[in-house]
Amino acid sequence: MNRKVLGLIAMICSPAMFAEVVISDSPVVVGIASMLFMAGSFCSLLGLWQLKATGSSKWGRGVLILQMVLVSMAFLFGLFEATQIFAPDNILFIVTDIAWPLSMFTMTLVGVTTAVVGSLPGWRRYGVLPSGLVMITSLLASVVLGTPIDAPGFVAASVTALSICWFTMAFTVFSSDAGEFGSRGLIGKTA
Repeated sequence: MNRKVLGLIAMICSPAMFAEVVISDSPVVVGIASMLFMAGSFCSLLGLWQLKATGSSKWGRGVLILQMVLVSMAFLFGLFEATQIFAPDNILFIVTDIAWPLSMFTMTLVGVTTAVVGSLPGWRRYGVLPSGLVMITSLLASVVLGTPIDAPGFVAASVTALSICWFTMAFTVFSSDAGEFGSRGLIGKTA
């Protein structure tokens, strides 16, 4: 699929988690919002794969594959949440539920790898990094401020940051042209 289309889909899906904040008591809304967000995230990851943003080394490709697997599992969690086809104590529900936050943490690996490899030019080299840092930053802010992570105002701020960071990653994919890239990375080959 064309990177511009992937980036555009991802930009459109990036604010989907706002629906969860506004209507958080509905498993259907939470599940659909999660699926939309993860579908957009997957589009960004496919675009990053096409751009070889993490390089072409085993590590660079492997970190993107890991992220795509986790995002796919998190997408399934959204489906399970929306349809309630599995009880919350079902192993499939539990494993896919864990994949959601785990995918947020492993996004840090994708962001750091993209920045270190340096295959994307200019600001785009760092366009993925905020997506990887938003969950860690939210958790640290919760501890430093002494605010429960599930406090309504804190959730709204975290989801806003999440949406902005994922939009930035999507825009990185959308605005990147294949002809701009060469082998100037620090790790692995990018071309």
